[in-house]
Amino acid sequence: NELQKYQLFRFWPETGQLKALGALVESPHGNKVRVFPDGKEAVFYGRPLEASGSSGAGFYILDLASGRTRPLPGIQPAANPGFAPVPLAVGPEGRSVLTTVSAGDLRRVVAIPRDGTAPGRTLLTLTLSPWYLDSSPDGEIYLDQADRPLDVLRFPVSGGTPERLASSVVETATWLLGGLQLPDGRMLLPSMISGRSRILIARPGKPPAPLVETEEETSVPLALLGEREVALLLGSGVNRSVAIVSIRDGRIARRLKGARGGSIVSLASSPDGKTLYYVAAGQVWMLSAQDGEPRRLRRWVSGRQDLFVRSLQLQAAGAVSAMRPGNGVVASQGLHPVWVSCIALPRRPRGL
Repeated sequence: NELQKYQLFRFWPETGQLKALGALVESPHGNKVRVFPDGKEAVFYGRPLEASGSSGAGFYILDLASGRTRPLPGIQPAANPGFAPVPLAVGPEGRSVLTTVSAGDLRRVVAIPRDGTAPGRTLLTLTLSPWYLDSSPDGEIYLDQADRPLDVLRFPVSGGTPERLASSVVETATWLLGGLQLPDGRMLLPSMISGRSRILIARPGKPPAPLVETEEETSVPLALLGEREVALLLGSGVNRSVAIVSIRDGRIARRLKGARGGSIVSLASSPDGKTLYYVAAGQVWMLSAQDGEPRRLRRWVSGRQDLFVRSLQLQAAGAVSAMRPGNGVVASQGLHPVWVSCIALPRRPRGL
């Protein structure tokens, strides 16, 4: 839409009419919306149009006539929706919604009643994560499965045989954010252990180990704060927040409540480590590394999920700008900005 958000629209081919609906989806990847056979309602993964820009996404039922939405409670997708498609389908009878949920290292395909009056019923269990899901009128279920482990390789600029430094098993599409190299040469890697996200720390030639000894999930994106601390995501669902962790001993130094519950898909820090920048719900936010109230900088005008934010020390030291060739913010689908650094642009940058 005009705010560069992925909004749902209804289109009538016979008349060319296009009607905006009060629903936003996280990204265009996968089947984030499915219509029930009676044509009266649709299910989508996202948030109502009027919801807070930093609020977390969820499953909603959309009334196509009135435009009203209602949440489908008690279910969270197995995949990290910021980076992977959320499998979503309508049951063959039109009375249920099909999706996947985590069960340790397994994935369960569940059917949730359309009216939300009962918990999900398990239809089958999978060993790998599906990206897409569908059903046929006779009750058959169609899905795919994806397995993409993460390897960190090193090779000379001149070419040659790559050396594998570390490997991990990750949630499908989490590898888009990759890992983070520390100043001492060690690596931070995302991983899945017993169905829970874990950030591992690894040294070349040594087996990786969890960075933080905690029962809570630790996950990407990552950002380096100086040489002693790293920012990561801690927890899950509405309780997920940014945490600052000591690199030396894995101790959680502090939790940043200002970023709690948001679907953060990119994270970066200022050169002095005092400020964090993150992308959530299509917006660029600024937050003190000591916590506080986040401040929205501007609309995010790119269709990608990772945003390079740079600190440009020009006339105003520490001013924050985004690289803007033409009309779009420079972004990359698979390169994660691990810090905010100085760059040279061919023309005067525009401040955020």
